[in-house]
Amino acid sequence: MAKLDTEFVWQKVRLGSPARNSLSSGLPSVYVRPLGVLWGEVAKAAVADGLAWPFLGNRAYTACQVVRRLDYCYQMTHMTATAFGLWRDSQSGALLDEIEALSENLSGPRKNQFGGAGRAPEIVGILNVTPDSFSDGGENIHTQHAVRHALQMVENGAAIIDVGGESTRPGATPISTELEQERVLPVVDALLRKGIPLSIDTYHPDTMRAASALGVTMLNDITGFSAYPESLRIAVASGRALVLVHSASMAPTSCDEFDGGVAIEIFDALYQRVQIMEGLGVPRTNIIIDPGLGFNKSKEANFKVLRWLGLFHGLGCQLMLGASRKFGRVENSRSPKDRLGGSIATCVYGVQQGVQLLRVHDVVETRQALGVWRAME
Repeated sequence: MAKLDTEFVWQKVRLGSPARNSLSSGLPSVYVRPLGVLWGEVAKAAVADGLAWPFLGNRAYTACQVVRRLDYCYQMTHMTATAFGLWRDSQSGALLDEIEALSENLSGPRKNQFGGAGRAPEIVGILNVTPDSFSDGGENIHTQHAVRHALQMVENGAAIIDVGGESTRPGATPISTELEQERVLPVVDALLRKGIPLSIDTYHPDTMRAASALGVTMLNDITGFSAYPESLRIAVASGRALVLVHSASMAPTSCDEFDGGVAIEIFDALYQRVQIMEGLGVPRTNIIIDPGLGFNKSKEANFKVLRWLGLFHGLGCQLMLGASRKFGRVENSRSPKDRLGGSIATCVYGVQQGVQLLRVHDVVETRQALGVWRAME
């Protein structure tokens, strides 16, 4: 390694089996987790003084955690922004190219689909037209109730409504495309006629096609458009914003002591999906990534992902956080609706980590929390 590397304390976490070779697999070999995030004029001044690196256009990070993947281990260290610049300048060849591309992704502004590149993310209101969703099943199963609730969420501050007709809670029974469309298309049609921006939450290609024909703005697929071969083709041809959610089962790991291992595995999976999308002509500005909190992940894994949320900006895409009503230490007999405090906590943390979109049930409370947070910054 470069001579300058000896000035850093590199911790190694040995893997039980050889790690995937990044050069042969096309996966990254280096990752950067921004730390010490600053905003506004303070951020500008720190960058100008060489004390911070630009982050997402209107922010800066004063330190970072750098992780390299080698054949049998992860190698990691913490660096100040100044040290990171020196280390970066000491590299060469393919590694330097990768570091520069990663730095560009981290520094570039994220103009989201609905509200520009301001400090506060936009709110995606959740509308479950289902009888069995984990927190609000049955409340909006009738079209008129669903439309009324969606209009209220927009009035309360939601920029777009995400309509879903199939529960994705653990243990939920899959439904047919026909039943899903019976539930969602009347609602989608009614709301679009009222000028409401919509997303369709589905992994069924026929539902994607039908919703796109009606005029939805966004397609949100919990499988990252991988459930059916036709899904990817329809998504690419739609020209809509595409949400790639990570929901695959996590591979067992022998390096549980490395807090970032889960996040890096998700990063790699999303990286591959983004590469496929770009190869098919989808601009990165139309790709939104969601690390999939709660999908095939343990409670411990979910919190590891949250702690490493800033890592995902290295993909150069908009980032959506879907933590609503998923976290909160409540009694088993109580409803997920009682997890509002946990929802607000994760949303505010997500804002601090630079997410562009918050997918929530509780629009009023989330908007209030964001307003107070902005006033304090």
